[in-house]
Amino acid sequence: MFAYLRGEVTHKDGAQVWIECAGVGYALRASLQTLARLELGQAVRLYTWLQVREDAHVLFGFAELEEQQAFLQLISVSGVGPNTALAVLSTLTVSELATTIAQGDRRRLTAVRGVGAKTAERILLELRDRLPAGGAAETSPQAAIRNEALLALQALGFARSAVEGKLDAYLRTCDHPPTVEELIRHGLKS
Repeated sequence: MFAYLRGEVTHKDGAQVWIECAGVGYALRASLQTLARLELGQAVRLYTWLQVREDAHVLFGFAELEEQQAFLQLISVSGVGPNTALAVLSTLTVSELATTIAQGDRRRLTAVRGVGAKTAERILLELRDRLPAGGAAETSPQAAIRNEALLALQALGFARSAVEGKLDAYLRTCDHPPTVEELIRHGLKS
């Protein structure tokens, strides 16, 4: 929905930052990595992700596109929610996360508050091929579209495991770059 917000930092605390954009103040949850880069009165651009829940809409902000993409990869892992993903990105930079995953360093992941041994194993297993050791999360347009469709289907109540394989199979056989809407329709039909 929102790709990014550009505005002035008007407030920040340990968990969130407020950005004023054209007279409207937006409250965004952010990692400690992002919060450390922001100063009051600073003009910034934060990449965003909107979580729509039954009881709230929560906007997340990221100083770098790579951090946003790593966040999306983390929340695509079964059992990893936005709060856990923020905790991981508050403790590890994107580059450190990619190195941790490439090395299979479960101990480093379990040092993150809220990440137990089973969650660490799932992160290592599911992201091993999706976060290159060079540091940047997979940011191809097709990967972003796939992740957005997967998250939308999960928000509709479908189990990740039930639709992920179907989306991947469709992407392998599709002869054109699909849209998010097209992937969602395919997921619903499957």
